[in-house]
Amino acid sequence: MILVLVAVEKNINIVMVRIIKFFFFVLFLSFVSVTNLNAYQNYNYTSFDYYNLALEYLSQNQFKKAEKKMIKALELSDKKSAFLYEELAHCQVALSKFKLAETNYKKAISLEKNNIDYYQDLEHLYFLEQKHEEAKKVIKKILTIESNNAAALSDMASLLLNSKKYNQAINYYKKLLTYYPENSESLISLVRVYAVQNEYHQALQILHTYSNVLNNNVVLQLEKAFCLKKIGEYENALSILEAIGEDQKNNPIVLQEKSENYYLSDKLEKAKSCLTQLSNTQQFSFFYSTILESLTSTNQPAVLKKWNYILSVDPMNLLAYYGSAKSFEKMQDFTNAELAYVMAGKVAYSVSNLSLAEKCFKKAKILTPSNLTLSLLLAYLFEANNRNDEAISEVKKALVSNQSSFTLHFYLAGLYDKLNRKSLAFKEYNEAYNCNTNRVDPLVKLGYLASEKNQDEQSLKYFKKAYTKKTNDANLLFVLGISYISLQDYEKGIQALQKYKTFNTNINKVYYYLGLSYFQMNNNDSAISNLNLAVEKNSNDIESCNFLGYLLADNNKDLDRAMKLIKKSLEAEPHNPSYLDSLGWVLYRMKHYQKSLDILEIAKTNFEKKNINEPIVYEHLGTVYYTLKQYSKAYLYFQKSYNLDQSNKKVKKKLLQAKKRL
Repeated sequence: MILVLVAVEKNINIVMVRIIKFFFFVLFLSFVSVTNLNAYQNYNYTSFDYYNLALEYLSQNQFKKAEKKMIKALELSDKKSAFLYEELAHCQVALSKFKLAETNYKKAISLEKNNIDYYQDLEHLYFLEQKHEEAKKVIKKILTIESNNAAALSDMASLLLNSKKYNQAINYYKKLLTYYPENSESLISLVRVYAVQNEYHQALQILHTYSNVLNNNVVLQLEKAFCLKKIGEYENALSILEAIGEDQKNNPIVLQEKSENYYLSDKLEKAKSCLTQLSNTQQFSFFYSTILESLTSTNQPAVLKKWNYILSVDPMNLLAYYGSAKSFEKMQDFTNAELAYVMAGKVAYSVSNLSLAEKCFKKAKILTPSNLTLSLLLAYLFEANNRNDEAISEVKKALVSNQSSFTLHFYLAGLYDKLNRKSLAFKEYNEAYNCNTNRVDPLVKLGYLASEKNQDEQSLKYFKKAYTKKTNDANLLFVLGISYISLQDYEKGIQALQKYKTFNTNINKVYYYLGLSYFQMNNNDSAISNLNLAVEKNSNDIESCNFLGYLLADNNKDLDRAMKLIKKSLEAEPHNPSYLDSLGWVLYRMKHYQKSLDILEIAKTNFEKKNINEPIVYEHLGTVYYTLKQYSKAYLYFQKSYNLDQSNKKVKKKLLQAKKRL
C-alpha cells in the first residue's frame, strides 16, 4: 500500500512538471505571436508591394481585389506612372467599368504620348464597346506614330470592311502587304474583299503579284481556284485544284470546288465522281446532293423542285439556274430550258463570268434560233468583251429577219458611233428613226453627228425636230440653245436656255453659255452676272473661272478676284494659251506691263504650237506694246489681229492710232 502511494505521488509530480512546462511554452508562444503581429501591423507597404499583390489577384481572376490594390499602388506612387494606370484600366475592363477604363488609358497616354501599347489598349476597348468611329481615330493616331504598324493597319481594314467601305479597306490591306508581303492572312482578306464586290480579275491580279505566298498556302490556292471559277476559267481552276497536295485530295472544300467546275464545264462524269466522294463527308449539303441527284436521277421533276427551292433561298445562284436548264432539257421542255439558260447567262454576266454567259446564251439560241432578245444579249456580251466586230455581225444576222427593228438599228448605230465609223452610224440612226418616227433619240444622235462635222445648220434642224416631238424634255432645250449659239443666233440661244432654267437651275454650264451669249451681244453686265452664277454653282469649273476672270479684267473690275480666278484655271491647265492670255491681260490692267508682255508672248507661242491664230492675243500684245511706246510692234500685232477679224472696229481704231505714231 505504501509502495503504491509512493508510485502515485511520483506520477503526479511528473504530470505537474509537464503541465507547468506546457504553460510556460504557451506563454512564450503567445509572446512571440503578439510580437510578430505588431511587426506585421507596423510594416509600411510600398506602391510596388501593392502592385505585386494586384498582379497576384489578377492571376487568380480576382479583378475587384486587383483593382483595389492597383488604386492603392497609384496612391502610394512617388510620381504618376503610366503603366500603373494601364494595369488599373485592365482590371476595370475585366469588371466592365468601361468609362473608368477609358479614363485611365487616356491618363496613361497623356504621360507617355508615343507609347503605342496604350493607344492599342484604348482602341481594343472601343472595339469592345463597338465605338468604331472612336477606334478609327485611335488607329489613325497609332499610324502617325508608326506608319507600318501591322495590327493598326489590319484593324482599320477590318473596321472599314465591316462598314462596307470596301475600297478604303482594300487600300489598308494593300499598305499592310507593302510592309509585310509574306502576310498570308492579309492577302486572303484582300482577295475576299475583291470577291465580295465581284471583282475577281483584280483578286487574281493581286494573287499573281504575291505568287510566292500563294504556292505554299492551300487556302490561297483555293481562293484563286474560286476566282477563276467565277470568271468561267474552269480548266485553270481545275489545274490548281488537281495540283493541291495528296493530303488535301479528300478535303471537302476541294471536292466541292472540283465538282462545281466539272459540272459547269459539262464534264459530268467527273463531277459525279467528286460528288460521290463528297457524299461521305459532313459537308455534303442539300445543294451538292441536288447536283448529284440531277446527274443520276430519272425523276427530273423532283430535281427541279429542289433547284427551285435553292433559288428561292438564293435567287442569284448561277449553278442552280444552269442545273435547272439541264433538267428541263432532259425533260424536253425546251421553252423553259431556254428561259433557264437565259437567266443563268444574265447571272453569269452580272458577276463578270462572260465565258459562261456566252455559253448559256448560245445554248438558249440553239433552242430558239429566231429569238431577237438573245441576239441582242450576245451582242451586248461581245461588246462588253471588246469583241465589237462579233457584236456587229450578230446584230446584222438578226436584222436579216428583223429589218424593221428599231432596237437593232439603233444599237448597231451606237456600235458604229463608238468605233468612229460615223457615216455608217449616221445611216443606221436614220434607219432607226424610219422604223419608229415617234422616238427622239435617233434625231438627237443625228444632231450630235452633224455637229461633229461642223454642219451646225443641219444639227439645229435635227434638234428642233426632236424638240417638237418632246417639248417637255429639258435636255433638248439645252442642246437647242447651244445649237443657236453655235450659229451666232444669241437671242434664240438665250431664250432656249432661259426656258431650260425653268426645269433645272443647278447646272452651271447653262449660266456659262448665257454669259457667253451676253458677252457676244456686248452686254457685259449680264455676262458677268451669269458667269458669277456659273462659278457659284461649280467653283471647280475652270472654264467659267477663266471667262469670269477675263471679263472682270477686261472691264477693269475687281482685279484681285480676277487674278485669283485665272490662277485657279492655270493651276489645272498651266499651258492653256487662253488662260495665259487672260493672265497677261489682268497683269496689264494692274499696270505690270513687262510681266504682262512676257506672259502674252508665251500665250501667243502656245497658240501657234496648236496651229491657232487667235486675234485676241495679237490685240492684247499690240495694246501692251502701244502702252510701252513700242509703236512699230504695236502696229504689227494690231495688223495681225485685224487681218483675222476685220469686223472688229475696236482693233481697226487701234491700228490707225498706231500707224499715226510710226
